[in-house]
This record gives sequence, structure tokens and C-alpha cells, in this order.
Amino acid sequence: MELKIKKQTIEFEGEKIRVILIDFGISFYVWIGKHPNIEFLCATFPVLDNKSASDNFASSSILGEDEICASISSYLCK
Repeated sequence: MELKIKKQTIEFEGEKIRVILIDFGISFYVWIGKHPNIEFLCATFPVLDNKSASDNFASSSILGEDEICASISSYLCK
């Protein structure tokens, strides 16, 4: 199994937030940090199509564009 790690900075309510995705192939973890340190384990998501999780993550740049970003947005709004 090939482990893939992607990092991305997203903007949420005017604040830049660092997101790190670790792709295990059939599922992946997303960590969210508002500061240089990683603060939260956000969630685990199943991969819903034939793309890898990291491909889905890399193609999403705006909150709400897909399930990953919508879930991140929902988590931040709690």
C-alpha cells in the first residue's frame, strides 16, 4: 500500500487554515491546524469514487466544492 501525504492551505472566514491529508487508499485522515502546529484530528472519510483520496483533495480548493471540503467546513463551524 502506498501512503500519500498532501498539504494544502484553505481559507475559511478570512483565515488561512493548514490542512494535511494522509491517504491510505481506501480511506484517509485529515488534520486541520489554524497555527503552525497541527491542532485537531478532523475526520476519516471513505473514498467514494475511483480517484484516490489525495487526487480528490488536490482538486478541491474552495470550501463546499466537494464532500471533503464540506466536511471540513462543517467541522470548523461546530
